[in-house]
Amino acid sequence: MHPRRSQSQLLCVAAFTILVSFVTRLCGHPQCTDFRPPFEPAQPPSHCVRYVESSCCTARQDSDLGEAFSAFLHGWNKTAPATNGEGSGGVVTSISDECQRELKALQCLTCSNFAAHAFDVESTGEEIGDGSGRVPGLCPATCRNLVGECGLDVLETFFKLQPSHEGNESSSTVASASTEFCTTWSLNDDIYCYPNILHTEVGELPPGVGVTSRDGDSPSEPADADNKCLCVEEVATGLVNPLSLATTYDGTGRLFIGEQQGIIKILTAEGTVLAEPYLDMHTVVGTHNGFGDERGLLGLAVHPHFKTNRKFYTYYSHYTVSGKHLSRVSEWKQSRDNPDRADDMSERIILSFQQPQNNHNGGQITFGPDGYLYVFSGDGGGAGDKHGDIGNAQNMSTLLGKILRIDVNTRHPRALYSVPGDNPFIGRSNTRPEIYAYGLRNPWRCSFDRGDNLTGHGAGRLFCGDVGQRKREEIDIITKGGDYGWRGLEGTLCYDQKLCKQLRSKFSGHDLCAPCPDSYGPPSNAWNSQSRGNSLLL
Repeated sequence: MHPRRSQSQLLCVAAFTILVSFVTRLCGHPQCTDFRPPFEPAQPPSHCVRYVESSCCTARQDSDLGEAFSAFLHGWNKTAPATNGEGSGGVVTSISDECQRELKALQCLTCSNFAAHAFDVESTGEEIGDGSGRVPGLCPATCRNLVGECGLDVLETFFKLQPSHEGNESSSTVASASTEFCTTWSLNDDIYCYPNILHTEVGELPPGVGVTSRDGDSPSEPADADNKCLCVEEVATGLVNPLSLATTYDGTGRLFIGEQQGIIKILTAEGTVLAEPYLDMHTVVGTHNGFGDERGLLGLAVHPHFKTNRKFYTYYSHYTVSGKHLSRVSEWKQSRDNPDRADDMSERIILSFQQPQNNHNGGQITFGPDGYLYVFSGDGGGAGDKHGDIGNAQNMSTLLGKILRIDVNTRHPRALYSVPGDNPFIGRSNTRPEIYAYGLRNPWRCSFDRGDNLTGHGAGRLFCGDVGQRKREEIDIITKGGDYGWRGLEGTLCYDQKLCKQLRSKFSGHDLCAPCPDSYGPPSNAWNSQSRGNSLLL
């Protein structure tokens, strides 16, 4: 048992403990090439046997890959042209065992938990099937070695690429084509390029990656621990994918912990997780609770007057009978008779909106200092917000890619909430009045500033971590009516050229790399994110 500690101490330590549990498990974000999460195969794979516990390939897809691999080897042995002795990536008549191993590993990256990153599909926004006509990202040195081991003809035939030097087998032509091949298919990403991705799959950093340097030039031992250490204390165990944490405001010192599959548990002030769930809502939550799934019970907020009204709120994924994927914000009440249990019949669906894809659901909900409920929604998923001409995040008639602000204490005649009278877009045509700010890609975690302990300076500011597409992650200070640029801007960079040009005009010539007027909102801080799949937790 832990000695009794203050609510704020326990909340802080628990949050850091949960954060560290995720960081140690994952180097990035698992995602398949169709933007869905990986899953546990129904039966063990026979070809891509590496992916037996979690995979992006069904048994049928695995079988098809195996048949395609065998057909390639058989076909090459029958039709391979005679060598002219050039070597160095030119024509080969037989495929070495080492080359076969490499080709199989590359083909099977389609089944990797990080297949979307291996094939860089979030950069192009294009779903791929078995990878035909496309090579997974190669570490530059590996690409050169692969061309030397297998030969360019083998690689181009295996990946069904257009021949680059057909009819001209001179040394200079082959060398030039080989250089062009590696220029095209090398991935300058130490985490997800092959073969480093094989380390990422098992939760390890590739050799030499992430090693800090004292002088900033060459790898060395990590800097002194005294200057870099973040110390944490374990306060709870036995949790499954805990995503949210909320204080109860009732003087008990309890915390509610929301698990992704739809279970809410109580962590007592003494540090004990109660065996019986506070609420089990897994039957209405849409998630397979597997590696990389972005759906589930994503947000949890307790009403500031919980002590008297017993109300709390959830944001979760739900599938209708017809298969529609919805995001739901619901109100619940604690049981009158048992403070350790919620009334599982008390749900009232406050807000519901459809999600076109499985990913980019956002999901946090929190009460602001003004007493209103803030809801953070993603852009609807896929990659590049390719929903309509301008994307969901810039479309003011949809709730996707937005920060919403609603009043759950006052009902509208046709809804279980009302819209605060000072919301910035009330009365604007073709615009949802719930919108407080827009232009977000996937605002995963956000937090209100409690202010300086002595002066109170900064109190009430809303910070949001918005997950980047490829090159930029950002932290935004959210202001009422702010446009944070997506999909025209990714951080301070142009993503959609046409929309970016419009936004630059809108920002009236302000430098997008400098703080912008409060009425607009390009990121307050942004940085490179060449290792795709990283996100921000606030």
